[in-house]
Amino acid sequence: MADPRALQLLLAEIKRRNPDIGRKVYDFVDYAFKRQAEILADIARFQAWLFTRRFGKSTTFAKKACGVAANNPNSKVLYLALTLPSAKGILWDAVENELKSKKVEYRTYENEGEFWLANGALIKFFGVDSNYKEMKKILGQAYDLVGIDECGSMTIDMSMLILQMILAALSDRQGSLVLLGTAENIPRTFYEDVCEGRETSLPWSIHKGLTQESPYTGKQFQADMDMILSNNPLARDASWFKTHWLNQWCADDNLLIIHHNENINEVEKLPDLEWMYGLGVDLGFNDATSFTVGAIAKNHPYFYFVESFKAPGLDFTGTAKIIKQLNDQYGFVWTEVDGANKQGVQEMQNRHDLGVKLNSAEKTDKATFLRLMGDDYKEGRVKAVKGKTEPLVAEQKQLMWVKDSDKEDPRCENHCNDGALYIWRKMRTYFKAEVSEWKTADQKMEERFLEEAQVELEEREEMSLLF
Repeated sequence: MADPRALQLLLAEIKRRNPDIGRKVYDFVDYAFKRQAEILADIARFQAWLFTRRFGKSTTFAKKACGVAANNPNSKVLYLALTLPSAKGILWDAVENELKSKKVEYRTYENEGEFWLANGALIKFFGVDSNYKEMKKILGQAYDLVGIDECGSMTIDMSMLILQMILAALSDRQGSLVLLGTAENIPRTFYEDVCEGRETSLPWSIHKGLTQESPYTGKQFQADMDMILSNNPLARDASWFKTHWLNQWCADDNLLIIHHNENINEVEKLPDLEWMYGLGVDLGFNDATSFTVGAIAKNHPYFYFVESFKAPGLDFTGTAKIIKQLNDQYGFVWTEVDGANKQGVQEMQNRHDLGVKLNSAEKTDKATFLRLMGDDYKEGRVKAVKGKTEPLVAEQKQLMWVKDSDKEDPRCENHCNDGALYIWRKMRTYFKAEVSEWKTADQKMEERFLEEAQVELEEREEMSLLF
């Protein structure tokens, strides 16, 4: 007969070596919802879910998040949306309902947006609108699962967020990432590129579909869709119907501010000419600070954007350092800086040896000058150097007007384009197709004054001959 004490010691050693033995496994899958079950069965590390509204994307992620947290002690799950309030509004109740349904012990800290499970696991809610330092602090930790919701409406630099920050936060534990959202009319976002297979930095597993696949909301969704089409069959061709009911990316070209055409607005490199350079800087901290270099040459009919990039979290010292480095490289004739913070601009000028004078960028009547710059793009008079201006081009491909207004759509990121507008607006006074000589704005104004004075003098002379 075996010694009971020896048996107890053996069982204890087996448990020590195999801690998962005897542990309860929580299954949050709703097998009546076949499409949802298929998504949750996908074990790919990097996934994108694109479905029409009311399909249940967020509920599906709540099940995935709870499954990871409840079955993995001390695990960490991070859920991101546009803001912390929107994140809690979308997923908080769904997570709480899932945990309660399986009798998982937990406690909540709603102000902080946290669920702490009895096994030490954490489900954390966060907003991507948080300041850069806070975002960096959150993403400095290791996570088993990260979900980003409302991706179709996000115009932050998601490439930087995912590839430079979130991927590192997932690396230690080989965690997973899920992008969730619906199709929107903001063209060529990172999320659209992922869902359409154009973004290949990571091996994405993509799930797309319609609300009609849901056994709970599908019939009602189809009924409302049929009602819309019966009342107005032409709605099928409307951009709002395609995006929100058919799950199709559909940009409204009439609202695009800059029509960037790769065939006429891009070049491999600058022609071999004597160039004059200018720099446009759009200041930001929570938002990125952007740096855009423009170039013109005498008697040459085109304006070039030579380089454009942006960086978050820069203070004035960091911004000044980059301006100095760029000036050492290009030797700027003009440097236009966002004048919203005149004290900051003056501090950079006074306290840092920049080697160039900073001017406060002209910002009045922005809508008019955006349209003028857009016209130069359509006429092929503005070119961008490939390989060095991608952030600017990416912004321009999605930058839109708010319908029936002179305002930019606030969902669209515009930091590089603002810097580009500052320097294009300054340098265009010196730039003219087939110019015969360089003239400053003051010289041109003086010429116009003399011409008008000469016309007035001739008219007076003609009048004097009549009397």
